[in-house]
Amino acid sequence: MGDNRDNSMDSRYWSFLPLDNIKGKPWVIYFSYRAERDAYQKTGLADRVKKLVSFVPKARWKRILRVIN
Repeated sequence: MGDNRDNSMDSRYWSFLPLDNIKGKPWVIYFSYRAERDAYQKTGLADRVKKLVSFVPKARWKRILRVIN
């Protein structure tokens, strides 16, 4: 997912990507965050402030910069 995932058209809009279209393999998790189930729908100012305040406790620190085997 990109930086604009709340407003982008991804698989929630156009469906899943066919397996034949995948050309590479991920090799590192550079950041991981435990989001709420419906977090992508919360885009108001109050919701953004709550996300900013809860950033540290929801970050998955053990997964940051983890190499995928």
